[in-house]
Order: sequence, then C-alpha cells, then structure tokens
Amino acid sequence: MIHFLLTYDTADPLRTAIAQGLSANEFTVADVAARCVTVATVDDSTTELVGFEQETFDRIVPAKPDPWYELPRPQTTVNERDLSWSNRKTYITGGVRQPWAER
Repeated sequence: MIHFLLTYDTADPLRTAIAQGLSANEFTVADVAARCVTVATVDDSTTELVGFEQETFDRIVPAKPDPWYELPRPQTTVNERDLSWSNRKTYITGGVRQPWAER
C-alpha cells in the first residue's frame, strides 16, 4: 500500500496521518520503520527479513529528531525468519537514519 501511494503521488494523507500519530504518541518511529523492512522468500519456501527501505521511510516520516535513531544495534542475534513486528523493530534498531528534510 505504501508503495502504491508513493508511486501515484497520493501519499500526502499517509504522511499527515503518520505525523499526527507520532505527535500524539499513538505509535513510534520504530513502529513505522518496521513497516519498511524488506521481506523475501529464499530457498523457495523460507521467508526472511532481508533489508530496510530507507528511501521509502524517508518519504513518509517527518524529519524530526527522535531518540530511537541514536540507539545502538542490539547485542543479541536477530532471528531473520521471525516476521513479527516486534522482531522487525529489533532487526532495524540502530540501522535507520533520520530523514533529512521535510517534504
């Protein structure tokens, strides 16, 4: 859905909703970032976390400071086959850059 909105230049309502939700503490920057984790099927049957779409994240999240951007990478090994939202947040913690400028 995010890519559809961005492709057809109709993402302004999404950006507004994300900015309002973050301001109201309805969800966190990490929650939004977890939605930008790339998942792929490997070995014809296994699904894994394989990356992060920083550009997509930059296009939907306000360019405001957040302490989450400063957190270090987790010291524990992340199970890349666990596709839960909480695991996706762990997977990207310490690896997401703050967006540079407002759109």
